[in-house]
Amino acid sequence: MTKEELLEKLIAKVGKTSLSERTLSAYAENTLKLVGDDSQVDDAFLEAHASILKTMEGQLSHEISSGIEKWKEGNNLKKEGGEDDTNEILELMKQIREDNAALKARLDEADKKQGQKDYKARLMSEMRSKGAENEYILKQTIGQKEFDTAKSVEDAVEESLKAYDANYKSCFGDGATPRGNSGNGTDGNDTGSKALDAFFDRKAAEGKFPKAE
Repeated sequence: MTKEELLEKLIAKVGKTSLSERTLSAYAENTLKLVGDDSQVDDAFLEAHASILKTMEGQLSHEISSGIEKWKEGNNLKKEGGEDDTNEILELMKQIREDNAALKARLDEADKKQGQKDYKARLMSEMRSKGAENEYILKQTIGQKEFDTAKSVEDAVEESLKAYDANYKSCFGDGATPRGNSGNGTDGNDTGSKALDAFFDRKAAEGKFPKAE
């Protein structure tokens, strides 16, 4: 799906809006990074993102209205000449732009965190399907890393599996099979996996390993 196609669908859901075309286009571009498959863009997906845009519009409108009201309250008496009025209006508009930029930064950061979370969930699902079933090592391999969400999950799978295999062998030894029949390298049962989890938990409690997410 292209950005233009997603933008068209979002605009249809949002309806009439005071948000600029540039803002809507930027939002569609960032949202598209979270879409792994066109089937994800269903009615529920569009409704959720339309709701975010409407909330954003409401927040911006509120901030602008509040700013104008504050300006009116401070200007009950007319000033002669008009220069002071102009300067105050320019200062008000500057403050509104700064507030809007701060709001956008907060929304972008929230989108980034959610994008990482969704990307990792899809990546881990793909890795499990390829036999990477030891949850602790899987989380240690993926959990602390930040991914380029513009890169497809399929492209990241092979590299992540290599890292998973290396982490697995460093714990079980070079003779272990990271992605065998059970995915645990323990002859078809999860005894070794449980022992490994307990080992990692002890080390995490000692502060020697990071805690699994």
